Amino acid sequence: MTQLGRFGPSYPDSPDRHDALLQIDSLFLNDSLGPLRALVKEMISTALSDIVGYQGSAPRVWYFWNMGYIVKAKGQVLGFDLAELQLAPLNAEQKKLLGQNLDVLFVSHVDNPHIDRDLVSYMRAESFVVCPAEDVSFFDTVLDRKCAIVGMKAGEKRQVGSTSVEAYPGDHGAGGPNMRCYLVSIGGTKLMQTGDQRTVAEWMKEVGRKSLDVLMINPLWEYNWTVEAVRTMKPSCALPGTMYDMSHEKETWHGYPYAFRLREDVGPNVFPIFFGERISIPTSSSDSLSFVLIGLVAAAGVAVAYGAVARRRRTPGAKLPKPAADLMCQKRYVPELCVTCRHYVVKGGKIHCSKHNIALDSET
Repeated sequence: MTQLGRFGPSYPDSPDRHDALLQIDSLFLNDSLGPLRALVKEMISTALSDIVGYQGSAPRVWYFWNMGYIVKAKGQVLGFDLAELQLAPLNAEQKKLLGQNLDVLFVSHVDNPHIDRDLVSYMRAESFVVCPAEDVSFFDTVLDRKCAIVGMKAGEKRQVGSTSVEAYPGDHGAGGPNMRCYLVSIGGTKLMQTGDQRTVAEWMKEVGRKSLDVLMINPLWEYNWTVEAVRTMKPSCALPGTMYDMSHEKETWHGYPYAFRLREDVGPNVFPIFFGERISIPTSSSDSLSFVLIGLVAAAGVAVAYGAVARRRRTPGAKLPKPAADLMCQKRYVPELCVTCRHYVVKGGKIHCSKHNIALDSET
């Protein structure tokens, strides 16, 4: 992978990062999945190493897939709705590594896009899976399971390992599965994940009075409810999920244009985030940065970079880091460069690079 420079998210995002996410959107919608598959595989692999090795004090949140997130805080690894990655599935060793490092796995409901039985089978005996109380027996089907299953009723509060958990009633629609939305507190950090919630609930007002740090929200079903839900729960940071959820029809794939629109309507606390990227949440002793995000910056998703989001506005007249796009086109043809050099167009599901005059098949 080619590192292009340091362009952290800001409000608004740097032009390079904004353009990159919009070009990724075009690749998804035009079924140009080859370059995206390679990117997601690399990003997730890097994230797994990062999760295992991170020993810092500031809590971190990684975005995985659909409504899947991983949080590391106080030395504890918390997973939320971790399912099979549809575009670039984890191999057995990666699943084992992740599963054995999970301390608590929160499952909003047991639909396939929200649960991976293999991860549960690898979890340690001293770890926990938290799920709706009605679905505890679902995990009897997991072979070689060692972890404890904690079923929670709506309105219940419990201490699970090092976390304090409040389970709120979820709304998956008429006839939908049992669902819970979990408010999780660990070391002073408050996290909320909404599963497939699709309506504004009365309990969200209560959450909005609890100084929520991170809201992991599903904007898939209805835009207006998402805007109102974020405004009601008042998180310091909102991370839209269900980006290009391939378990649903393409018409429901709400990607980065949708996330940027959400930011415009709600405010700068909404952070569009790519698979495998992370955000660091500083402790109360930190006064210089509100969030740090590590991830991609350049077009079409084959380059990784590092950056930060500052509390303060950019100093007037300050120059942005010079983009490195001019370094990407080289005489020697490399398929990934055609994706990132901005001399390409998508035609009929294939990438055509005018710079190199080569058509790159979408599945290459």
